[in-house]
Amino acid sequence: MTIPDDFAANWQIMTREELAGHYGIAVQNVSKICHKLGLKRSRTPRPVPENFADVAHLSERVLRARFNCGVNTIRRWRRELDISARRAPEREPTALRIGVEDKSAALAAKYLQRTRPVYRCDADGRFGGSSFWRCGREVLADAGLVEKAKALGWDAGEWRRVTTPAASPKYA
Repeated sequence: MTIPDDFAANWQIMTREELAGHYGIAVQNVSKICHKLGLKRSRTPRPVPENFADVAHLSERVLRARFNCGVNTIRRWRRELDISARRAPEREPTALRIGVEDKSAALAAKYLQRTRPVYRCDADGRFGGSSFWRCGREVLADAGLVEKAKALGWDAGEWRRVTTPAASPKYA
């Protein structure tokens, strides 16, 4: 295999795949020629783009596509600029945010939502009301929803027992 005269000059500006296409040889042969000539790519990390800080709040998937790089590069750039990744804020369940007076009904709804659709409705069962709960095919008031959840194993005071220091074996 003969080594082209301008190989070293083109190696500076082309990737291995581009060199293979330019000379009509396999990528493995490009690697062999590089090894024979002692050509090595420097492992300097890719610098942070100038406009990265403006778009760093976007998701990693979008940033990877925009800058044509990997996840580790995106994370390194965020670390270098001291920008934290976007995190969704912790939110209470929707039922707890709508101003329900008796939160036990909302907690019971959350328990029942594991196995069936449960949402607020009007007296006719249409979505969007705030006085009744639609649980499967039933339309229930707050008390009825709590009773249904209790019948299926929900315990309204369980969270209190779990979160009190006396319940923890560490404090016993």
